[in-house]
Amino acid sequence: MLTAVMATSVGYALAVLLPPLLAQLASQVLVFFVMLFSPITFPASQLPDWLPFRPAGDLLRAGLVSDGSRAHGPDIAVLLIWGLLGVTISVRALVRRA
Repeated sequence: MLTAVMATSVGYALAVLLPPLLAQLASQVLVFFVMLFSPITFPASQLPDWLPFRPAGDLLRAGLVSDGSRAHGPDIAVLLIWGLLGVTISVRALVRRA
């Protein structure tokens, strides 16, 4: 649930901050590089700890697979910070428009 809220809030924040064409370009570039090239080009251990990609993947694996994977505190903290940042930006943009 936390991963879904974080991804949705960050995506919505990008959509309200950027002009429509630039937001579409940013989302396509993110999908293209995160989903297609990141596992091939470099290992996940080379990603910075503050980016939400690895913690989100670890949290999803911990919730879906019973192979001993567990959610770790720093992973949850990173996702909470990104989620709160996305919600804050989105709410501020919506209040400003109203």
